[in-house]
This record gives sequence, C-alpha cells and structure tokens, in this order.
Amino acid sequence: MQKSVLTEIVRSLEKKEIRELNKWLQSPAHNQRQDVVKLFDFLAKNLPNGDEGAEKEKAWKAVFPSQPYDDAYMRQVMYFLLKAIEEYLVFVDVVNDRVQYELALSRIYRERKLEKAYRQAYRIGRESLEGQPLRDNYYLFNKFLFEKDYSQLVIKNAAANLQETSDALENWFLAEKLHLALAMLAHRSVYKTATYNEGLFEEVLAFTQKKDLLKTPAIAAYYFAYMTTTNPSQEQYFDDFEKIILEGNDSSFKKSEMLDLYRIALNYCTAKVNQGNLDFSRRALNFYRRGVENGILLEN
Repeated sequence: MQKSVLTEIVRSLEKKEIRELNKWLQSPAHNQRQDVVKLFDFLAKNLPNGDEGAEKEKAWKAVFPSQPYDDAYMRQVMYFLLKAIEEYLVFVDVVNDRVQYELALSRIYRERKLEKAYRQAYRIGRESLEGQPLRDNYYLFNKFLFEKDYSQLVIKNAAANLQETSDALENWFLAEKLHLALAMLAHRSVYKTATYNEGLFEEVLAFTQKKDLLKTPAIAAYYFAYMTTTNPSQEQYFDDFEKIILEGNDSSFKKSEMLDLYRIALNYCTAKVNQGNLDFSRRALNFYRRGVENGILLEN
C-alpha cells in the first residue's frame, strides 16, 4: 500500500480537507461502509508519520482488530475509499468553480427540457464568467461552451446563436494554438533535438494578422509573445507585447501564465542588453518593478 494511489492522495490532503472528508464519508449519500471510514481515519492519522503507516497489515488491525488478515478484502476496502475520496475531490473542484457549476447545471436542465430553470442557470453562469477577472484560455473556452450549449436549446422562433458559437470556438482555438506554440519554443530551447509538427500554425498566424482579433487579451498576449521571441530584431513586436503586459490587467491571466509572459519579456530585454542596447535595462527594470508589486515575480 506504500506506493498506492490511495496513500499518495491521502498524503496530499490538507487538514481542512481531512476534516471535510471525515464528514463526507459519514454521509450515507457518499459512503455506507464503516470499514471505509475507519481506514481513512487510520491513514489520515498515521501516514504523516512515515511509511509504516502505509503497511496494509497494520491498517487491517486498526480496521478489523479481531479478524485474520485478508488481502483481497483489504484491497476492496482500499478501492471503495479511493473512489469516495476521488468523488469528494471532483465535487469540491466543480462547486468551487461557479462557472463550471452553472454550466453543468444548465446542461442538466436543458436535457430535462426545463426551459425556465435552464435560462436562469445559463444567465447566472454567463454572469459568473464575465464577472471573474480571467480573460485567458479558461475564459475563452468556457465562453465557447456556453454558446455551444445555448445553440442546442430548441426554442420556437428563437434566433440561432451559431455565429456566436463559431466566433467563440475560433477565439479559444487561436489562443490555445498560440499558447502551445510558445510552449514548443520554450521546450525546443532546452531540448535542441525536439521536433514538432505545427499543423495549422502558419495559417493561425496569418489569420490572426488579418482578422481583428488582437483586441482579445489572450490572443494578443500570446501572439506578440510569440512574434517577440521569433523575430527579436523587430522591436515593434516587443513594444506591443510590453504594452499589453505593463498596461493590461494583471488578473486577466493566472499567475503561472503571467510568470511565463514576464520571463519571455525579461529574457528578451537581457538579450538586448547583452547586444549593447542599454535602454532595455530600464525596460527590464519596469517589468521587475511591476512583477514584484503584483506578486508575479515573488512566486516560487
């Protein structure tokens, strides 16, 4: 049991999660086995003390003190506990994301043909999406999912939102493709022999340049980051990239994504300074100052 998925998950749980899981397992709606409750209690108390807490025989004695060890039955109890914990983790993840929660709820109402309930859940979900600060791929993808879900609602005399659905899918795809292209560049800079089939990427670049898409924060940030990295001599790309990062909303992207964008900017500035362009030391300082103020560069 020492290297099992179950022990790995239990070791990762925080104290608050352990308390909530104890309540979860006590509820008949989620678990009806007392041996599962006892096994979780044993693991939660003993795993932090070392690998001895993960020995199946010791766990068995704690759960079934008067019965001889039965490995097959022990594995069964472990399985039921694992599934109960996984259900809890998924539940918490969905409930904590109000956008995903309302999206799932609206889909359920649509499939049940509950139009009034659907419209309410859909409205709340869209308001939650627009109200949260992120404008990255998370935002674009969920916007597409809402449009797609609404397009599947059959209402007499209602105008189809197929164009909105197509536009939302397009925006998400472009941002995601640009983001992946940046990841490929970063990986290739470390692993020189890495090769990728970039598929439609050239068409994505051309399409992004032709269409009025650079008003979308995620598309603009990833596009100018890519062009800055691949065209270092054309400083206009960096000028646009710098403006997006330093004048934009810090909360438009997750901190991990913002950190990647800051690194691209700082690496570019460093390369320019090494080439003798000392003005980029001032521009790098602006990134450092902003990154410290907003906590981006203070992340581990």
